[in-house]
Amino acid sequence: MFVPISVICEDRAGKECGMSANDTSSSGKLSAERERSRSALVGAFQIRTIEESAPELLPYIGPGMKVLDIGCGPGSITMGVANAVAPGEVIGTDPSEYSIDEAMRNAEDAGIENVKF
Repeated sequence: MFVPISVICEDRAGKECGMSANDTSSSGKLSAERERSRSALVGAFQIRTIEESAPELLPYIGPGMKVLDIGCGPGSITMGVANAVAPGEVIGTDPSEYSIDEAMRNAEDAGIENVKF
């Protein structure tokens, strides 16, 4: 049984987080301005921790649990959840392929093996 969690995120200016089909040109590529904006937003979310951004989750998770994080972004909070539930399992999902790529890279760099994106 998975315990679903979702940490709601929006940037300080109230703009939409993530990507949509409208973010690409007719060639399927992001505009240079949108690419810079997306990179900056994902970078800002990479420094978030569960302790600072979602401490209300900590009393509800523990070792051995299975957790689903919907809207995980680059996975910084998700990796904190993975540490808290180890040896349990965490799955992070996000509509942004860019964020998922970053999350996978971040988890690999951190050596966290009980999380999948």
